[in-house]
Amino acid sequence: LPLGTGDMAPFVQVSPGPSISDMMRARRGKMLSTETAQQARLTAGLETTVGPLFVSAGIGPSMARLAHKLGGIIRLGVVAHGDLWYRPARGHYLNAGLAADSAEHSLWARLRYGYRHDPLPFAFGPELAGNLSTTSRKIKAGLHLAELSWWCFNADLSGGVMWDRRGFG
Repeated sequence: LPLGTGDMAPFVQVSPGPSISDMMRARRGKMLSTETAQQARLTAGLETTVGPLFVSAGIGPSMARLAHKLGGIIRLGVVAHGDLWYRPARGHYLNAGLAADSAEHSLWARLRYGYRHDPLPFAFGPELAGNLSTTSRKIKAGLHLAELSWWCFNADLSGGVMWDRRGFG
């Protein structure tokens, strides 16, 4: 939804899926496929634009199937997610995101800088992200493609190097 200054709009965000780093470990034979972590989140909230700032905040239910040597442990919980976008000049943005999930007992944060040149259908730039939970500590540095649009959906892709310190809790 294109928002003007002071407009407020609702949003719904869905995030299901397995841990890609766990899937890669299982593929390399480092863990069983039944030990991979999976999560599902449904977040609803409000978003608004105030001058060069875009703010969104949401809350909703979450479910986590946590990796464990004895098999999966399923937890239900609540996730809270917030994003702040600052657009200091045309084509440039800074983004900070934060999510806390009681099902995974985790805290996730991400910082991004992005640039979108007018004829390109996407933005790109560096990002730094981290995740702290009872089962792992992850830090990722890499690049992202953002604002990939199709119909009423937007998608982001990111990749890079991840440092993962694994444990079982």
